[in-house]
Amino acid sequence: MQPPIWAVSLILTASSCRSEGAFSSMAGRGEDKTLRISIERSGGFAGITMKTAVDEKDLAPEEAQKLHEMVEETDFINLPGKIIPRSPKPDRFQYELSLEKSGRQYTVTVSEEAMPEKLRPLVKWLIEKARHAKKAKGSP
Repeated sequence: MQPPIWAVSLILTASSCRSEGAFSSMAGRGEDKTLRISIERSGGFAGITMKTAVDEKDLAPEEAQKLHEMVEETDFINLPGKIIPRSPKPDRFQYELSLEKSGRQYTVTVSEEAMPEKLRPLVKWLIEKARHAKKAKGSP
């Protein structure tokens, strides 16, 4: 007896994914070799969301190089899709980072208290970029 067609499709889909993350091909959108990363911080005591996106082509060459180095040091594409503690604490930040590189996208959701040390410099750099962008728009 053969499995139903939906089961075969599910098996093929599951076997083409990496870890728990959403690593997907974006070839249908025109293969773009540029590195882009976005971050959204939510939670915290006030519950204010902060977000920004950084595209390497909009950065000075030395900043673009720094971004590439930080992404490599985090081993971003091999991080699990969710990094959360067993017992989350209230009023802590949660970060959703999405990386697009060489036509692929990978998203990681990480809580402040469970964040791996190797990811902290990248998150800090991105939050500073978000704050700078907010000031440039004239927001307090």
